[in-house]
Amino acid sequence: MDAVSTAAAQPLPMRAVGFTGHWREYLPIAITNLLLTIVTLGIYRFWAKARVRRYLWSRTRIIDDQLEWTGTGGEMFVGFLMVMGVLIGCSALILGLGLLIGQWFMMLGLFAFYIFLLWAIGFAQFRALRYRLSRTYWHGIRGGSEENGVHYGWSALGRNFLAGITVGIMTPAALTGNWNERTRAMSFGPHMLDSDVDTVGLQSRWMMLYGVYLAFFILAATLGPDATPGAPPSFGLFGFASTLLLILGIGLVMTSFWALFFRKAADTFRLGELSAAFEVSTYDWIAFYAKVVGLTIITLGFGALFWGFWRWQFVMERLELFGEIDLGTLTQSTTTAPRDAEGFADAFDIGAF
Repeated sequence: MDAVSTAAAQPLPMRAVGFTGHWREYLPIAITNLLLTIVTLGIYRFWAKARVRRYLWSRTRIIDDQLEWTGTGGEMFVGFLMVMGVLIGCSALILGLGLLIGQWFMMLGLFAFYIFLLWAIGFAQFRALRYRLSRTYWHGIRGGSEENGVHYGWSALGRNFLAGITVGIMTPAALTGNWNERTRAMSFGPHMLDSDVDTVGLQSRWMMLYGVYLAFFILAATLGPDATPGAPPSFGLFGFASTLLLILGIGLVMTSFWALFFRKAADTFRLGELSAAFEVSTYDWIAFYAKVVGLTIITLGFGALFWGFWRWQFVMERLELFGEIDLGTLTQSTTTAPRDAEGFADAFDIGAF
């Protein structure tokens, strides 16, 4: 049971986090969003995203009040157009000047643009998280950040570069470092968020990926059809089975990795006097995704419309909060509410988390 209380003298539910949404309520939202997105050739997806968040937030209770989403599809669409304008404009400028000045300038410009894109991935994650916190209200209080994400973009790029040159071995360090820095730059009301995820346990789980790849190549080299002298190259049943085993192995390892990551992220999370817990095991995640995939197959793909709903429900029904929060000291955030929405995140198709 969550040991959460507020300064207000009133009885509280057993759990500090609750979700009251139902698939029957969500069904008309999902169908309408799908139809309008198809009719508008994908443009409505920004308004669809805002509508989904408005519903999910309104059905999510944190301690004694519901969340509220105030973001709009219009501001997300404008943010996306601005970012696409920057990306297309930079590409056109590099190619145009390259034709005028010379191929060496085009190569140099394309290299610089590639570095910019790598930097923009981290920048996009930071801005998306800042935007979502600034549009999330609880008791009339919102979140945000005083930072603009430029410095974080370079920090994330550096960590990701180290992960790349070590053939991925430093990836857990990059992921935890990026998560901690991104979280610590955010606030909600007058309180700064805190996180201290480390790589203990994560590194060993990540290294299991290399074991999966090694086992696949050894199996293919020793038992594959091509291993027999004179045998014609053939993918065949063995190739299909070994590839399927490779995919399942990678999926199992990554599920185990992220299950531990999010448990550690919750365990080290702090917001004022509040702490969190998210005790969801690898088996729980596998069972959840097996159910989601099974329902999607049974409904001939229609269940895919509910993936976001099911995932949000799954998380909110298992997330726990502990500690106390004094509503009398919870003041409005003084951070500037950004207007550029999630343009970079939409352009790169990545999330804030």
